[in-house]
Amino acid sequence: MSGDPFTGEFLIETDARFAADIAQHLVPYLYCAPRLAGARVAEIGCGSGYGAARLAASVGQVDAFDQNPRAIAWARAHYRAANLRYLHEGTDPSPSPAGYDAVVCFQVLEHLERPEPFLERLRELLRPGGTLFLTTPNRVTSAGENIYHLHEYEPEELATLLRARFAAVTLLGITGGEGFRAYQTARRAAMQRYLRWDPLGMRRLVPRRWLAAVYPRLARAVRERARPQAVVASVVRPEEFRVAAEGLAAADDLFALCVR
Repeated sequence: MSGDPFTGEFLIETDARFAADIAQHLVPYLYCAPRLAGARVAEIGCGSGYGAARLAASVGQVDAFDQNPRAIAWARAHYRAANLRYLHEGTDPSPSPAGYDAVVCFQVLEHLERPEPFLERLRELLRPGGTLFLTTPNRVTSAGENIYHLHEYEPEELATLLRARFAAVTLLGITGGEGFRAYQTARRAAMQRYLRWDPLGMRRLVPRRWLAAVYPRLARAVRERARPQAVVASVVRPEEFRVAAEGLAAADDLFALCVR
């Protein structure tokens, strides 16, 4: 696939404007990879595929699924490995119930209006004793508006939702270092410059399809404006993020490890 499928719903690794965002999103993949050596893994909501490709370097098999056909086409064109499959949910075979040692689902939950059936499905994909690795933005520290985010979670809210469905849940936080903090500050400031043109919040009354048409341009414009104000953002690396159970209220993302 030659065309850029970016809509703002998922990220494209080759777009340098999103380098700091990609670094943030790679953290859970790099955390999981050495812990899942040799495992059979399903990724649900793989987006453009850069994370599944990282997992494939360590695990036994990765089946990466997404509902967006443009995302799957992009992933297949840019990332290849003998133990990696990108599958379009709806046309390709579905993931097998109880067929996986681990399921990873990163930055998907916030896109769902009804999370409960989705979480039940993720649980059913796991073998007994298997682990779901899940991330979602922390509503307490969320950087700004995203038209695709229907609901963001606070730490205890997410823990309660998951503990109702899994035998054991460990909640961690993913927190950026100084470079990422500077980037986030610049991005918020850039976003506010655009949002000031809508002081009454009329954008919330605009049909979603209209917002979806302009959102990719706005997302890129915000990052173009943010990067010169935070030069260090261009060198943000996944290794600069801290993954820990402490300081959840200040974490950028919530990271749950859920055992069936």
